[in-house]
Amino acid sequence: MLPEYASIRNPELIYNSNNDGFSLSTLYSKCHPYRNGHSFVICIVKTMKDQIFGFYADKMLKKMPYTYQGTSDCFVFAFPQKQESKVWYTNNTNSRYLLCQLEYISMGGAGNGPAIYLDESLQKG
Repeated sequence: MLPEYASIRNPELIYNSNNDGFSLSTLYSKCHPYRNGHSFVICIVKTMKDQIFGFYADKMLKKMPYTYQGTSDCFVFAFPQKQESKVWYTNNTNSRYLLCQLEYISMGGAGNGPAIYLDESLQKG
């Protein structure tokens, strides 16, 4: 599932809403020290209905208005309750992977919009 360069590294928890609150600005701030070098991010979201999903991005989260980041290594995943996990990789029809705006973050993009969208409060999408 993860690219080899990511699977051989030990993960480090950078942000947790239980400790850091619900703020996209805080999430970006916590990611800032990791921007240099070959950094990547695994974002996991758990909803109020206990749905779990997220994305892998081969670039660290960084505000870059109107600029998509990442490569075809990016993907979206879900852990449906009582089902096997699901993974969606790019179909290479576009290069809309990771978009980090001031007001939101989104992953993926095509005719029906992003696969994942989180607002600045990280509570709506």
